[in-house]
Amino acid sequence: MHALMFLSHLRVLKFPISNDMLYLDKTQIMQKLKELAIKHYENSQGKLKLWGDILQYDIIYDDELLVLSMQKNDE
Repeated sequence: MHALMFLSHLRVLKFPISNDMLYLDKTQIMQKLKELAIKHYENSQGKLKLWGDILQYDIIYDDELLVLSMQKNDE
């Protein structure tokens, strides 16, 4: 358990703000970051080697938080 605590920084993704994003408003940037998170989820097949299933992404930009749940709803 303690070993995983020391590796928790590996659970953080930092998406760079590209030049094409510089002229977007905050809502558009959050949408782009959401798209990058979904692409990461798809590329990793919803799993992280040390941590298991990806349950959600917390996207933070300019003091705004968007929680993107990756859990399937069985409705």
